[in-house]
Amino acid sequence: MKRRIRIEITEGAKKHIASHNVRAEEVITIFERNYFVKREGKRYELIGRTRDGRFLALFMEKGKDKFKLVTARDATKTEKELYKKKVK
Repeated sequence: MKRRIRIEITEGAKKHIASHNVRAEEVITIFERNYFVKREGKRYELIGRTRDGRFLALFMEKGKDKFKLVTARDATKTEKELYKKKVK
């Protein structure tokens, strides 16, 4: 069973991820499939695949009751390999 999380994508974050050629709509589709999360201090990195099969790395900060998107970009080769290894 997938865990349900809430994510906030601000207008500033939308503009920032656009510089990485990522759209907010793509980010949302990551949560429709299995994904891998690793924590690095206060930040969380989530690696997943979009509905169209694109691998993305999302970086988020945890708030009181939701996660706030900081940035999103294409996953690196190493991140894709980690995803494939961890997510079945």
